[in-house]
Amino acid sequence: MKQAKLYLSTLILCLFNIFIAKAELEIVFEVSNSSCVLSPDGSINISEIKGGQATYEIYLNAVLVGVDSAIILDLFTGIYTVSVFDSSGQYAEIDIKVGFKEEPEYFITDEVKIQKGDSYKIDLEVFTAIDGITWFLAPAISDRNILQPIVSPEKDQIYRAELVYKSVCKSYVEVFIEVDNKRYVYFPTIFSPNNDGVNDYFCPSLSNQVQSIKRFVIADRWGKIVHNRRGIFDSANEVQWDGKDGYKFFKSGQYVYFCEIEFKDGQIIKYKGSVSIL
Repeated sequence: MKQAKLYLSTLILCLFNIFIAKAELEIVFEVSNSSCVLSPDGSINISEIKGGQATYEIYLNAVLVGVDSAIILDLFTGIYTVSVFDSSGQYAEIDIKVGFKEEPEYFITDEVKIQKGDSYKIDLEVFTAIDGITWFLAPAISDRNILQPIVSPEKDQIYRAELVYKSVCKSYVEVFIEVDNKRYVYFPTIFSPNNDGVNDYFCPSLSNQVQSIKRFVIADRWGKIVHNRRGIFDSANEVQWDGKDGYKFFKSGQYVYFCEIEFKDGQIIKYKGSVSIL
């Protein structure tokens, strides 16, 4: 019975010692990151193994790479599993990440809202050296190989660019352009044609969405036309009404207007309303 107890105590002691040895097995390493995601120039230096019993076999992703120490070169960005076995069969494992060095520093407004028909100059600024830039295929872009192209999308659009640095490294930037499709045309409801330089004319206020004014007609309350402009006019000033009949001002009161406007997308909209002379 005493002999059995002795064997049991010895077994427990041996297991305890193995556990302690495994716990003390330590992998000492240094990492050098790759210059970029696509460059195989990262490295892991396993400089020392502490604990356990020499000698030590070192494996990278289950492939033997050294004994007692190892310098592992030509690594891409990623996570690598380093395993170590000592001469007694004890084992330790660690996952080591090889990252990549800093990407180019840049600034860009990544969300922009414009009106339909407007253009926008992308405000990308890069503060570190790059070898080139290419904007991916997208509609209405002035130049795909400059930092700040002018874009004129007809609908919501993401513009994405690839920056190349250190010859083979790549980084990506993007901007989302939201296109407002509302038709911004405003007609005043009153004006005072008295030559005081304030609110002397009546005409619509237009946004950049407008291509031209094709018709602008004003009639009095009895239907008599007092102002009639037809054709293709590029600005509201070309069709504005001065409230005069020759050299005489029309009487105060309410007048009716009809206006036909063509937008840059080809749509023609007719507007009708009233305006009062004060």
